[in-house]
Amino acid sequence: MWWCNIITMISHDAYTKFKFTIVYVKTLNINRINTNHIMSRIVLDLSINGLELSGHVFEVRINGCTITQMNHHENQQEVNPGISFREFIKSEIFFLESCQRLRSAEIYKSVLHQFMLFRNDCDINVEDITTKEIKRFETHLRSRNLSLNTISFYMRALRSCYNKAINKHQIKDRQPFNQVYTGIQPTNKRAIDISSIKAIRRCKLIDEQDCFARDMFMFSFFTRGMSFVDMAYLKHKDIRDGYLHYKRHKTGQSISVKWESCMQEIIDRYQHQNTDYLLPIIRIENGKERNQYRGIQHKINQRLKHIAVQCGLKTNLSMYVARHSWANAAKDLNHPLELISYGMGHTSTKTTKIYLRNIEMTKIDQMNTKILQEIELG
Repeated sequence: MWWCNIITMISHDAYTKFKFTIVYVKTLNINRINTNHIMSRIVLDLSINGLELSGHVFEVRINGCTITQMNHHENQQEVNPGISFREFIKSEIFFLESCQRLRSAEIYKSVLHQFMLFRNDCDINVEDITTKEIKRFETHLRSRNLSLNTISFYMRALRSCYNKAINKHQIKDRQPFNQVYTGIQPTNKRAIDISSIKAIRRCKLIDEQDCFARDMFMFSFFTRGMSFVDMAYLKHKDIRDGYLHYKRHKTGQSISVKWESCMQEIIDRYQHQNTDYLLPIIRIENGKERNQYRGIQHKINQRLKHIAVQCGLKTNLSMYVARHSWANAAKDLNHPLELISYGMGHTSTKTTKIYLRNIEMTKIDQMNTKILQEIELG
């Protein structure tokens, strides 16, 4: 008996449906097999008897059986023992990449690498993962002098993979993560005060790359602490009716920022860029946009450290500091916490969600305008 991953992706009128399963077979009756080894997967070239489409509702029939029928049959069968944890995570990575959830795929790759490093590249079945094994993994991470938050990051990611495996394959949950740390320790504050923001903006820089790094830092601050990934994907068409409109990549939340002259000044410095993108971060659309903006972000963060030294700031300056600093500036100017949360796109707390229903967008615009005016003073 052998097993393989089969992932079916069907698209119709912008609707996409994925089907993932690990199939155990004794004999395989398929017209042809294409053994493209990508991430240790065997890609099967299946023959499909027919495709039934009815509006936006559709089913695929493979040898006369619909996916719905296959799901029902699959749920009635006993699960085969010996689910490879490594292969399961690889399958999840492939699925995430297919959905363009690249950050999640990277996290799974990272935790798989660490777990296999701990196990000396020896695989383990999902049902064999015990509390003792996870405790040993935690001890291994601690021995490398990793911070508690880093250890918790790996544990939470590994737990997510484990939970998906036991849910998909009806395996008994041994709850192996109950005795390891999965919390979040408070970190050092990353915000700098308004006087430091002023110092960065007025610092006399000669190097062109330093000037670019400062522009990106200030643009983030000016736009209520916009994250770098959201900045990277902005396009000229997003500015309309006096506002910059975008969706947060992290949450999908729509955000509108009143367009101010200080933002336009930065854009004007890079108008020679022949691209639809607003900022010179992503140059070409070639399927590797993520690599482009991450590479630029790394270079900017390195330059910001130099700028911090020139400005006499004793802080590890980075793009993320701009986001924290905008929130800190708003708080120093006595703006309500709920208003600050909404301005930054935070919608995770119940209190914020309830309060936001009655918040007028003009109040957020006024808040940001006051912060920008404070930067101009003095």
